Amino acid sequence: MASHSNPPRSRERRFFLDPLAPPETPRLAEQELHHALHVNRLGKGDRFWGLDGVGNAHLMEITAASRRELTLARLDGTRTSAAPGTPGSDLIHLELGLSLPKPGKAEEMLDRLTQLGVARVQPLIFHHSPEHARKTSSARAEKLQRASREAMKQCLRLWPMEIAEPLALEPWLQVQTPTVVLDPLAEKDLSEQLSALTAPGPMRFLVGPEGGLQPDEVLRATQCGATRAKLHGHVLRIETAAELAAGLTLQLCRPTPGH
Repeated sequence: MASHSNPPRSRERRFFLDPLAPPETPRLAEQELHHALHVNRLGKGDRFWGLDGVGNAHLMEITAASRRELTLARLDGTRTSAAPGTPGSDLIHLELGLSLPKPGKAEEMLDRLTQLGVARVQPLIFHHSPEHARKTSSARAEKLQRASREAMKQCLRLWPMEIAEPLALEPWLQVQTPTVVLDPLAEKDLSEQLSALTAPGPMRFLVGPEGGLQPDEVLRATQCGATRAKLHGHVLRIETAAELAAGLTLQLCRPTPGH
């Protein structure tokens, strides 16, 4: 079976495969079946790329179709991509710790962060976090995941962006990963800090809620080893700050070849 580093081209159809299906009898994920049958109207003989969620896109062909089911066969031809931050990837592993914006805005933000190549989003609970940012119902969690999955198919990404459950700030700060607090009162611009990096590795950004971070939250972060940086310009909304910081970082900080 051939393997290529390039992802599927944009005009090709892509659907997620059921991760629980055995390799010899692949099937579409439940949430994808309706879309394939009744929106794309796929039938016998049609081909598409099946995403397995672990860096592979498999060329699939429909061998039989009914109103409720598709029978699939895996053809020769698999395209692969290294996970962010692993050998062979052109993206570092970037995590964003933030207070989720309001519903709607949060989904749009996750769509764009997926496109940019962010590896992980950790919703955090701050002093000023509103109720919608402190917990997520199963229905809302599914909406957030769906927004990221759809963006993943659109942007040719082969590794999903991890979206964690809301977490208090303190335990997140205990993880020993280089962390930058986005703080409009910081002395240095983020671009200055990024330009000074010689061997970019895993990174995290801390993005505060509407109303900003409390002084003690900034202090605790710096006591845990975080640095502070500002984004040049005006004070930004959560989603704008997160997307700008992620875009700058993933464009300017490329992994060392072979690492």
